[in-house]
Amino acid sequence: MGAVVAAAYALQPDPRILKRMTYHFLEFFKERIRELVHTMQANISLRKRMTFLARLVNAVSLDQTDFLYSSLSRIFGRARFSDCKIPCSVVAASLNGEIVVLSEGYLVDAVAASAAVPGAFPPLRLGGRWLVDGGVLSVIPVDVTRQMGAELVIASHVGYFSPRREFTDILDYAVYLDDMKGEILAKMELENADLIMDFRDIKVPWYRFDLAENIMEKAHQIMEEQEFRYRLEKAMKKRRRGRSSRRVVEP
Repeated sequence: MGAVVAAAYALQPDPRILKRMTYHFLEFFKERIRELVHTMQANISLRKRMTFLARLVNAVSLDQTDFLYSSLSRIFGRARFSDCKIPCSVVAASLNGEIVVLSEGYLVDAVAASAAVPGAFPPLRLGGRWLVDGGVLSVIPVDVTRQMGAELVIASHVGYFSPRREFTDILDYAVYLDDMKGEILAKMELENADLIMDFRDIKVPWYRFDLAENIMEKAHQIMEEQEFRYRLEKAMKKRRRGRSSRRVVEP
């Protein structure tokens, strides 16, 4: 869901506005969010669990409504990338196995494609391609940010993979393997970042939108513990020194 936050902030680069928007979203869609959380939490009674597994077999995604697109429309309306006050691109993955960088057109279309988590939401057709969550192929798109011209890249690591050997069922096992793949991809991409903020201690599943307020509080605490401001200044000085060393002095 990084694309949602990134696009919202690029459109209105004010943390206070973003916070109010989050609370409005949670209040407006609280019933739908409750349904989503209930659907995604498979540790329920045996009878309901069998129904849950049957839905997995007979559908492309668990969500058969327009929850994702309608909720994002509430946030972005008809805003376009050209309306963003700071440059913005979001990453999606095509069903052909390609990383797709979206930076033109309506924000809601691009963000919905980038947020279409496989299994939870159906793929979205955009520009003649079927697209899903960019995290399938690029968990932390550091290189994309570099290509946009960023001189200093701050990466947020939010994965919560932890090795284990016991699983409740096949579904639990499949999710574990996907988390493991994501952790490996994240480590590869993080090598090119200038500053890494590690939020893995929060350990909250992606679909727990109802915990947004607690997540924000915990994230703020982690940033203070990891001395974000000090490390940011240090990274900026290092970047400036790097640029100076590359200058050619004319005789």
